[in-house]
Amino acid sequence: MGFQRDNVLSIDERNESARKCLKLLEDCTERMNAKELSFVEDMPEKIERWGCSEPQLQWLRDLVDKYAL
Repeated sequence: MGFQRDNVLSIDERNESARKCLKLLEDCTERMNAKELSFVEDMPEKIERWGCSEPQLQWLRDLVDKYAL
């Protein structure tokens, strides 16, 4: 059985972290591929409607590592 990360952070903590990631990515969107850009553009609404899941937050963090650092 693999390491399970779900529920490590509360939904509020995930949402806050996701918003920080999106802020860091604001000036990097022109370098993203279409799938990454669509994901980043759709996330603010998803966060507001349903909250950010652990996998979504991990992808955002990966994009920050790839583009913003």
